[in-house]
Amino acid sequence: MLLYFSVSEFVTTDTELKALASLKEKERKELLTLLGKKSNTDAEINRTIQLFHDSGAIDYYTKKAREYIKRSESSLHELKDSKARKELKRIVDYVVKRDL
Repeated sequence: MLLYFSVSEFVTTDTELKALASLKEKERKELLTLLGKKSNTDAEINRTIQLFHDSGAIDYYTKKAREYIKRSESSLHELKDSKARKELKRIVDYVVKRDL
């Protein structure tokens, strides 16, 4: 889904796995080193983000998120008009505007 990754502790997520699988060996080792550190400088955090972009993982999961949003919007139309449906629609709209 949307891209929540930790550069302060090593936690393997789908986004990290996608990035590691797509990067060349040198960049893969660099990303593993950055992800494995207990703390990172601002420059290291920016480099980590850049590696995720370079790998295509950001674009891949952004596209996936858009697909899920479209599916959820379609599913909302199957529900009867209600306060709950309106609230779910509001949440979907928020997610779309927030990051995508």
